[in-house]
Amino acid sequence: IHDSHTAIISERKVQRGASGMPSSVCLGWFNDTLQVWRALPKYKDYLGKKVVSVNGISADSLKNILLEYAVFSDGFVKSYGDYELLYGVDDYYCSLIAKDYNLMVTFADGETKRFEQMTRKDPYREPLWMEYQYRHYHVDEKGNEEKHFEYEKRSDTVAYLALHTFELDDLEQEQLKGIFSNLISDSIPNLILDLRFNHGGPSASVEGIYAYLAQKPFCTSVRRIVNKKGGFQCFGSCPVDADQEDFYPDYEPLPNGEGFVKDGPEWRSPDSLVNYKGRLYVLTNETSFSVSTCFAGWVKKQNRGVIVGRETGSAYHQMKAENFTQYQLPNSEIAIQIPMIKVVFDTVVNHRFPYGRGVLPDYPVNFTPEELSFAHGDSILNYTQQLIRE
Repeated sequence: IHDSHTAIISERKVQRGASGMPSSVCLGWFNDTLQVWRALPKYKDYLGKKVVSVNGISADSLKNILLEYAVFSDGFVKSYGDYELLYGVDDYYCSLIAKDYNLMVTFADGETKRFEQMTRKDPYREPLWMEYQYRHYHVDEKGNEEKHFEYEKRSDTVAYLALHTFELDDLEQEQLKGIFSNLISDSIPNLILDLRFNHGGPSASVEGIYAYLAQKPFCTSVRRIVNKKGGFQCFGSCPVDADQEDFYPDYEPLPNGEGFVKDGPEWRSPDSLVNYKGRLYVLTNETSFSVSTCFAGWVKKQNRGVIVGRETGSAYHQMKAENFTQYQLPNSEIAIQIPMIKVVFDTVVNHRFPYGRGVLPDYPVNFTPEELSFAHGDSILNYTQQLIRE
């Protein structure tokens, strides 16, 4: 089910396949090309070499196989699958399919080379990509998330605000309001708003923050749809308040008979007291989920600013869900989270907002080994600052 809100939430008890250390080289796709992008130091000469087959499986066939294992993706979003293909040979092919971390790799120049499984005595494969992976992962000594946002005035003309989540308490929301007030009073003409690695949060929070930036009223949703109004009794022995017959009394039957709808767009106005009017650059990537996609969607639809980076992880037209319920299957004890309400964000489909895709960037930045290794710092942020200078 291509909806990141529908998920297995219990600990999985399935066999994970091969265990132990990974292969001595890491293979991943960049712009439809399979290549070696991390390797033990003794294999550094293979970095960047194009791969045409792995264990006799062509690169294209292997790619299609691995995409079936991509999880936590929405609709027809491409960016998250691209992200999983960076390490899919390690995590999916070797672990689950081949159950072997020894690889026979054939390169475009005709060479075939066997790469063995790493041992615990081996060093890390290089280049490292830990700094990229944990770029927005801020925890204290006990593992609790420490920073929900970061603000930095980079110059007299550029400010940077990274929102790691929209799960913000009252104090944090007041602090953000103060940041936008300072942007206005300091007359900062350019704001970089970073929504990468932001998995969302409450709708009220994201709407309130966008109101500080909006220059005209914005639609928060077009309609809400449910399959049933009540009487839920699913999977036989997994009832969900089966005796309650009408959860949604204000929903009307759809003309096609396939559910019920609460129609009519919902609108929000710009904040009348705090309203930043400078140029806006929103950074997104495959980990910008749920209401982060809403935020980027408003920016793009209203031409409020530009989107830089990669396609958001959630689909633009229906990236929100509400009223989550949980089912536990009686024999496997697998627990599943399922949203009850589909929130339709927009119904307009065009080249800027193709159906089923996330919010597409105005200035795309494809994956590169340099970005993942942080060889030159934050590639997307560096590119955005270049756009501002130009």
